[in-house]
Amino acid sequence: MDIIGCLEYDLDVPHVHHRNFLKENVVFKEAIPIKDPVALSKIHQTYRVGYLKDVIQPRVLDEATVASLNSIIHSNNATVVSLLKDGNTFIQELFARLKSCSTSAESKKNLVLFLHEICSLSKSLQIVQQLRLYRDLIKENILEIIT
Repeated sequence: MDIIGCLEYDLDVPHVHHRNFLKENVVFKEAIPIKDPVALSKIHQTYRVGYLKDVIQPRVLDEATVASLNSIIHSNNATVVSLLKDGNTFIQELFARLKSCSTSAESKKNLVLFLHEICSLSKSLQIVQQLRLYRDLIKENILEIIT
């Protein structure tokens, strides 16, 4: 946040309060609680790096810097998916909530969107890790959920 604060002082752009935006307007929405502090940290870091790349400095970044930022984002995404997939009960809890009759339609919608996000992020994993994730999802009857 300190670095983002430093980048607020750009003479070519009217004063923008990026720190205030990130603190007050950005809402971290958890479809299912993420208990792993490393995964949470990587999720927040990835959002901030993406915000830096796409909003704060897109006009002044060279290709090498953009490539480095994209590398950080992909690495963090792979770490988050791996941590969540390998977590003791995360996938089971996710599917238990999806299958539960007591889960509201809005919550189920958020859970499905979260599952979609995990599958999208898994593209940055190595093929062996992707296959393990998909195997785990099939064991939990993802096809039944999709249907």
